[in-house]
Amino acid sequence: MSKEIYAGIFLTLATVVAMLFFKSLGRNTKQGKAVSAVFAFVSTATIGYVLYLATNNFYLMRIGLIGTYVSIIWTLSFLNVFVLFYTGKKIVYKRSVIIISILLLIDSILLVMHYMVNIRDAFIEYEVNGELYLKCVQSYALYIHFFLCIALLLGAVINLYVYSFKVARVYRGKYLTIAIWLTALVVCDNISRIYKSSVDYAMLAYPILACFIYFYLYRYRSANVQSAAQSILVEEMNTPMLLFNHLGELLMVNRRARELFKIDVDDTEEEFLMRNSYLKINGMLDRQEFETTINADNSVFYFKITYNCLRDKHNRKIGTMYLYEDVTESRKALILADFNADHDFLTGTYTRNYLYKFKEEARKAGKYPIYCAVYSVNNLSGINEEHGVDVGDKALSRLAWLLQQYSGALDLVIRASGNEILLILNNMNERKARDIFARIDRRIAGYEVDDVPVSARGSSFVVEDIDDFEREYKEAKERHERIKEGKGRMFRLL
Repeated sequence: MSKEIYAGIFLTLATVVAMLFFKSLGRNTKQGKAVSAVFAFVSTATIGYVLYLATNNFYLMRIGLIGTYVSIIWTLSFLNVFVLFYTGKKIVYKRSVIIISILLLIDSILLVMHYMVNIRDAFIEYEVNGELYLKCVQSYALYIHFFLCIALLLGAVINLYVYSFKVARVYRGKYLTIAIWLTALVVCDNISRIYKSSVDYAMLAYPILACFIYFYLYRYRSANVQSAAQSILVEEMNTPMLLFNHLGELLMVNRRARELFKIDVDDTEEEFLMRNSYLKINGMLDRQEFETTINADNSVFYFKITYNCLRDKHNRKIGTMYLYEDVTESRKALILADFNADHDFLTGTYTRNYLYKFKEEARKAGKYPIYCAVYSVNNLSGINEEHGVDVGDKALSRLAWLLQQYSGALDLVIRASGNEILLILNNMNERKARDIFARIDRRIAGYEVDDVPVSARGSSFVVEDIDDFEREYKEAKERHERIKEGKGRMFRLL
């Protein structure tokens, strides 16, 4: 290739590096500032070499070549600063920076003066295929310059290699990669010198290295670290999770899912769905939700399951994920809230709130007649005043307990109001209902609570149509109030 083509390549790289330099100026960290300086001197060195290649004027070629050499040593110095911060060096002593900067400044001045003052005698001019090139005459200034360049480059490489084995393995590749790139730069430079090429191919490595460092520093995300963190998070989270690929092969299953489903790594999605029949997957939908209960470790767990069909931007299937959200506590709280809404905390019977539900169920069932009775403790207010509210509560609770003992599993005992307890007999004939009411009447004639004699009374009624329930209930309460308080024999309920 001709000098013009090489000049075009270097100019393109210099433009890219300059663009990244301006983008990096917004980085206020120590690493960012060091990288910005590296970009600045790499672009200067590259443009200097473009000047050397783009002209056949010996004077301009000499200026371009000297500018390239001077810029390279400053590039390597700031590369060392970047490596120090990149490998965790929080403090770079200001005195050391000043001393090194002075040495590099002296070297740069010495190189410029030696080759620019004696500009005619400091370069060898030669021609290759009709194109003019220069070669620096070897001198003490050039030797000192190359020695400093090699020292700076080796310092950065050694620091990266040494540090890479001090950090966790997941970070090791991050530092080794940059170290290998710097090593490749040294190798390219030496190969170029061995073959004594008229074009310094090693110069290509500097802008490429600068671009690489930019993207590696600002765009790099340590996949290994993320994978390690994600693995721990997924493995230890209490939410069961399963992930299958597009062929239905199991890719990931966490500890909680293994405990619940006893799943094997060789299990397929089809086998998993067969064992968990509550998952009715609709292939037309990418997202679906299900609910289920699972018995495990002698406990019942409630789960809300989210199914996701994962697709790429071209709508091609990547895999499927099943995420189980443990809603046991919230479901138990909801069940408890529903229970409390329908049950009286004192007597344990149903509340009037449940009576409305019963009436709706009875209306749908249409099974009549329904035999009912309303009961209350005699003189409950007097008991409360004379013996205390606790005794009154126990008297009412004992009455409710007694009604539950004489009623069946399908019958309802409802605390309709403060001192009223309603008994509803389901699927009962008249003879059996009257027998139950008679036995209850005999038992509530008299009993004791904390050595306090207590009695209760009741009034029965029959419902032929659920829409007449309230009317029949009201008439029964009126009869109930007219019943004279009985004084039957006393006995203690055990």
